[in-house]
Amino acid sequence: MRQHPSHGSGLQPSILCLVPHLGRCPRLVWQRAFGPGFFRANGTSHSFAPTAQHHTSPGQRPGLRFPEFRDAAGWEQQRLCDVASFFKGKGISKAQIATNGRHPCIRYGELYTRYGEVIDEVFSRTDTAEADLFFSRRNDIIIPGSGETKLDIAKASCVMHGDVALGGDLNVIRTGHNGVFISYYFNGPKKRDIAKVAQGDTVVHLYPSQLEKLAIALPTPPEQPEIAECLSSVDELMAAQARKLDALKTHKKGLMQQLFPSPEEVEA
Repeated sequence: MRQHPSHGSGLQPSILCLVPHLGRCPRLVWQRAFGPGFFRANGTSHSFAPTAQHHTSPGQRPGLRFPEFRDAAGWEQQRLCDVASFFKGKGISKAQIATNGRHPCIRYGELYTRYGEVIDEVFSRTDTAEADLFFSRRNDIIIPGSGETKLDIAKASCVMHGDVALGGDLNVIRTGHNGVFISYYFNGPKKRDIAKVAQGDTVVHLYPSQLEKLAIALPTPPEQPEIAECLSSVDELMAAQARKLDALKTHKKGLMQQLFPSPEEVEA
């Protein structure tokens, strides 16, 4: 069997067949797995190197950056309250969910069961009066206000549509920065920092007054959507692979039903 270099990454050679489907992400995936050479989605080669260490400008620097930002300034450290406003969702009990309701809505419990970092499709609806609801704006980041554990509650999603009713016990973060980028950031490097400010043991609570004190590091606005798009493309590929796996499981089940005689036939 032909061996592919892995540079100690632990990634399997099968990553080779996934790279063409990852959009701009091959720059990062290929670098992690196989060193500085990688291929774009269109098959052309491109060189990518870790962030240079000789920079003297202030700010934090990730280990990898897209080529056009390799020499850009470091990520600026600031408090979340300096770049965002905070709100709370309103109402929407389980009894207020209506299959054909007028308003799309999100309840806090659905963040744990139905949604990831990006909310493109909203599954629930309600007929609750508009005056009793709080509506999203596109790019809002939502985080549960209560949960079972501190790590569980540290879960962010970016709402990609306006006029979605956001239920009670949801913290709403509204910012001019890229919400998808911040959602991934909160679910990754900042997850433990968010968990640390949550309160409680049996039932854990998280309030805007705690979130606003978080220290975050932000790249320039042009770099944020590039990172968000990269991670989103990986999520899309994972979802596509999961659908293929489900289809194969169904196919296998059908084969097993056809390749063996039924119990009734065996008994006969």
